[in-house]
Amino acid sequence: MRDTYRSSYAYTIASTACIGLLTFYLCHVLRSLARGLSFGLMLTMLYTSIYGLLVSEDNALVLGSLMLFCLLATVMFLTRKVDWYKGMVGPVHGKTGMAQTTHD
Repeated sequence: MRDTYRSSYAYTIASTACIGLLTFYLCHVLRSLARGLSFGLMLTMLYTSIYGLLVSEDNALVLGSLMLFCLLATVMFLTRKVDWYKGMVGPVHGKTGMAQTTHD
């Protein structure tokens, strides 16, 4: 039981140091306190969920799978309107999305 407290204390210190450093860095790189802090909040949620996954040995596979599924669903939802072919140059950029051929 005592080792659990020690490891949880060590995880808290390490994750706080990492999140603090990354948040500080991103506030300056992004030149926005709000963006840096929001990224820090996302990192905090990520580290908290990873800690929950680590302490739940019995359900680690199920929880990890659910976390990965939710992450994938979020990325798919946020990028659903992205035109992935916008910057491409070449025959794929037609209206139908099919490769256009030229006849000689």
